[in-house]
Amino acid sequence: MKAETKVNLHISDDGNSLSCMINKSSSWSRLLRIVSYCLRFVHRLRERNRLSPFLSAWELQYARAKIFTHVQEEFFNVEYKQLTTGQQLSKKSKLIRYTPFLDEQRVMRVGGRIDNSIATYDAKHPILLPKESPIAGLLVRYQHAALLHAGVEYTFHSLRQRYWILGARNLVRKTVFNCRTCFLQRRHTSSQLMADLPEFRVQPARCFLHTGLDYAGPVSIKTSTGRTPRFGKAWFAIFVCLSTKAIHIELVSDLTTSAFIAAFKRFWSRRGPISDLYSDNGTTFHGAKRDLAEMQRMAIAQSQDEEISSFMASHEINWHFIPPSAPHFGGIWETGVRSIKLHLKRVIGSSALTFEEYSSLLIQIEGLLNSRRLCTPSDHSLNPLTPSHFLTGQPLTSVPEPSFLDVNINRLQRWRQLQAKVQGFWKRWNLEYFSTLQPRTKWHQDAPNVAVGTLVVLKEPNQPSSKWMLGRVTEVHPGQDQRVRVVTVKTAKGIYKRPITKIAVLPLN
Repeated sequence: MKAETKVNLHISDDGNSLSCMINKSSSWSRLLRIVSYCLRFVHRLRERNRLSPFLSAWELQYARAKIFTHVQEEFFNVEYKQLTTGQQLSKKSKLIRYTPFLDEQRVMRVGGRIDNSIATYDAKHPILLPKESPIAGLLVRYQHAALLHAGVEYTFHSLRQRYWILGARNLVRKTVFNCRTCFLQRRHTSSQLMADLPEFRVQPARCFLHTGLDYAGPVSIKTSTGRTPRFGKAWFAIFVCLSTKAIHIELVSDLTTSAFIAAFKRFWSRRGPISDLYSDNGTTFHGAKRDLAEMQRMAIAQSQDEEISSFMASHEINWHFIPPSAPHFGGIWETGVRSIKLHLKRVIGSSALTFEEYSSLLIQIEGLLNSRRLCTPSDHSLNPLTPSHFLTGQPLTSVPEPSFLDVNINRLQRWRQLQAKVQGFWKRWNLEYFSTLQPRTKWHQDAPNVAVGTLVVLKEPNQPSSKWMLGRVTEVHPGQDQRVRVVTVKTAKGIYKRPITKIAVLPLN
């Protein structure tokens, strides 16, 4: 049986099918081919002769002229009618400065003043187009991609060789900015106004009560001495007081949880108990947090003394992790790591030391870093305020004392004289160092918050920008000032929690 061929007929009520195709097309080359095939269909119905199976150059040129004449009749209606009837343009017309005319295909072109030049016909008389038409945006995107994603100026001047779009520079600038390929190559990520400092950074507290933690390394160490020594690796853990910037360094033999817990016990025994510990999301730190919490639960459960049990429960460490891939959230300990590495490079160079030699050197570097001044010394004092003042100014198990700052020091006893000196350090900390934390060093502009559902690109530091993953924001995490600086992004490979400095919001309309 002969198969029946079904034909679907779509009737549009907008009055013009060409306008419908122009408004629904997203590519200039695709629109040109669609119009060419439509005109070929009309030609076959009228002429009854078969054409080649492929589109020819004259068919594309004819379709291009039809599109341009349609756009010019729609947006330059008055001027186009005046040129068709041979009238002069009105003095109030915005096209009079270009002295336009109609060519053989009835396309409006720029008359201009460079007719005697050696340039091509299209360059001397480019086609006039309005920027409000969708055709202008299609042509700019097509030219931008044809020039291998060139910049604004090169795209603009290349476009002027064939088309004169009114207000084209702003349109080209907007197109280049919204181009996804160019956007990824610029690597511009989001930012927000720098947040206020948290309470533990701006309130007086005992040294290392609030501590930041980070690992650095590895460094090469000698595991044996002799003519043919063996070499291994070691790391050092940096504990930074978040109130006074005091630094404590511990050398660690490996990255295991047990090695870190041993280093943490040494730090605890020498600096006293802490209440809050802040670190990045290293696997060693997550394992140490679980082990320390389990040890505390076991000690509390096995303790029969209510006083000891309550003491251990009250000294439980609150471990806080900064968002993943957000080192600027821990800038205070990242600065300490940089300072330590600077001294190590200058002292050691490429030589290797033993474990004991490295420990001695790191402790000396710790003393040097704790002797740095926190701020510029005041006019009435030649002794700048340093973290060492707070480390040696009071014992680890100090008890609350009344203020002796307003009492004459000659009237105080020896112990109270010492306490008055300690309180004087905190007074200088409040007067000299505290004010230096006021200005924002970067991220000065307030930006709109990233909303749920926003399409973003996830920045991966180990991959080129063309390979960054596309994702959508599923959850936002605002700070105390209700500004969003951390978001949760869902991608094809999983769900990630990242700061907004590691995402790029796509410029979509």
